[in-house]
Amino acid sequence: MSLLRKLLLLLALVLLSYVVFSVYFYSADRAFTNTTTSNIEITESPNYEVLTPSTQATELNNEALTSQCSGFQTALESIYPNSESLRQAHLNLVEQWILKNSDLSTQVRDKIAASIGLQYAYRDIEFVRHLRLPINIDLAAQQPETIINTKTAMDILFTNRGKSLDNIREKLKPIVASAIGNRLQIQMRNESRTFFGAMLERDRKRDNAKYLNALLDAGYKIKLLELTEFIVSSFSKDENIKQLTLNAYTDDLNYRFSAPDSAHTMTLVLFSLHHEEAELADYFLSQGVDFNTDINLRHDLTQKIPYFPISASANLALENLLNAGVFLFTSAADNKYLEVDVVNTESTNKRYEQERGRPPLGGETSLLDNLVERFGESKAKAMMARQTQTDLLSEDERNKANTILNTFLRSAINLLPQSLQVQRQACDLDYAKALFSLQQTLYKKDLNRLYKALETWNDDVNFLVIDRYSALEPEIVSSLMSKGSYAAKQALEEHVQRKSITRVRNQAEQFDSRTVFSELDRIVESQGIDEVFVYLRNAEDIPEEYRQSLLWNLQISLDQKITDFESFLSSNPATNFARMVDLIGANRASELVLFAENNVNLNYTEEAGRNLLWHAVKSNAKTSFDFLIANNVQLQPPEVIGFDALDVALDNVRTQNTDFYFVDKLLSSGFNIKSSHVELLRDLAKNHYDKIANIFEQYDIPLDQDATNE
Repeated sequence: MSLLRKLLLLLALVLLSYVVFSVYFYSADRAFTNTTTSNIEITESPNYEVLTPSTQATELNNEALTSQCSGFQTALESIYPNSESLRQAHLNLVEQWILKNSDLSTQVRDKIAASIGLQYAYRDIEFVRHLRLPINIDLAAQQPETIINTKTAMDILFTNRGKSLDNIREKLKPIVASAIGNRLQIQMRNESRTFFGAMLERDRKRDNAKYLNALLDAGYKIKLLELTEFIVSSFSKDENIKQLTLNAYTDDLNYRFSAPDSAHTMTLVLFSLHHEEAELADYFLSQGVDFNTDINLRHDLTQKIPYFPISASANLALENLLNAGVFLFTSAADNKYLEVDVVNTESTNKRYEQERGRPPLGGETSLLDNLVERFGESKAKAMMARQTQTDLLSEDERNKANTILNTFLRSAINLLPQSLQVQRQACDLDYAKALFSLQQTLYKKDLNRLYKALETWNDDVNFLVIDRYSALEPEIVSSLMSKGSYAAKQALEEHVQRKSITRVRNQAEQFDSRTVFSELDRIVESQGIDEVFVYLRNAEDIPEEYRQSLLWNLQISLDQKITDFESFLSSNPATNFARMVDLIGANRASELVLFAENNVNLNYTEEAGRNLLWHAVKSNAKTSFDFLIANNVQLQPPEVIGFDALDVALDNVRTQNTDFYFVDKLLSSGFNIKSSHVELLRDLAKNHYDKIANIFEQYDIPLDQDATNE
């Protein structure tokens, strides 16, 4: 490593150390007072090592000095967790020298805060709340207030095939104009979707682009949730729809948000890059959108660069992003002090890449090779060299940052017990570096006590499931069930889903269902949805059970009241179970009562061992779940293949950012915690440490092993 690079990294570390340490002491969830530090009494801990006075220090040999100096970090660590007064004193310094520094303009102060590492704080919500940084937005809460009738939505989405763009737009205009904020929501079974999001997911064979154009032309307004849905959709490549979508966006471009199963705070720039949309990221950057300084995320994004298309527009966008400092070209080893001890298995990474249909990602060499291919060797190396300068400050801002740092350190050192001040001075220790190391130690001690990365695939499972798409033999199913790991249950889950799809397909193929659905399409397009009911009630060529299922599902999908309920009761328990699952999926708990009143078995269990309670958790149907619990539906059937109810509840928190409602209800009702649950709980600790730590303590889950009661 060159001398210049070492000096630059040292400067970055010093700047980072001061602020990241400061942030740690904002983690207490309470109001802070502006008491002065001069009246605070610091009680020395008897546990730290004391260096002899500096006048005698020169008489010590180098070996003794090294031994005693190495004890400074341990002594510092022993004081901080045990001294509330010392914590409060540092909080006051942070307030004085950062948050309330009148010498800095808001713009410069915030840039200094971002550039010297305030955002590297992991769980310090209390401190971030004081920063004048862009607000965090909860995407899940961004549903519009106006709910469009499901039948009206289907009339628009399915009955206008073949009509012109003008006709569809005119039909949409009054609906959009009457909606609050010119946005619409559809309640599809138990899921709320925006109308725009629903259109993004429609089958492209139905000329979806025309519908999206018509919706946006009709005055529909886009929120951040819908913009992120657009970025990950196939329509992000459609230049016309892209521009219409961006023009219809009505919020602040600089909002920050978190993606599911991610500890990263995203901006539109980073979100676009994360989904390999270099040109879109460049557009947002040109509109003034910021990007955050999360090193782990930025390092992850450097690995995605080889997958950006090699084209003039992509190369120009990438160059603009590089020049703006979006990426950080450093090895993991250089930044190990910023990382949690995360275990990533090669098999997990390999499977992830195989599922995406790409070769496994390489290291830094593949990145350089890709940049050389795009820009030539000299330009590529110059780009990477520029990125080693990680602080983004101007010279004036850097001077102000150094002034703040030095002032803070002098004040912070004066708070130490006298003996530690002597020890620090005699050993010529970098106190900022020591404070930063302390913050990392305390954080890792907390987090790594629980956290372990979730292994979604391993060699044992890979050996049993040679082909992910082939049917599993009973002995393989039994072997996977005996393992009880998350990876084994995930393989079983795929097996159950394949069997379910095959069963539905076989039922449909018992007669010429293609003819029926073709006729249903024709009726919807030419006569409207109401006529479908007339056709189904009178169709003599459709088997009775299948015809009843079509009528039942159509009423559920259209959110209509069930008519002739008795006609849908079946002598087949599996059929009744399927219809109750439909009601749960639509969160229509009040109609579950009708089945209970007709003595239908609420405790029926399907082939894979799943009961109605499992489906309530899967569908996030809280009202149905509570109804089933109140009616003593079995909490934990013994032979569930794949994920059980607690697996599903925890996985939904991980992948969908749901709350802990079902987790808490299941555990408080006596659900037995098993090994796969512990794996999920450990993985969730990185985003929900306090909640997971409480669960481990409350339910006495051992920390020294992964397996629990089986």
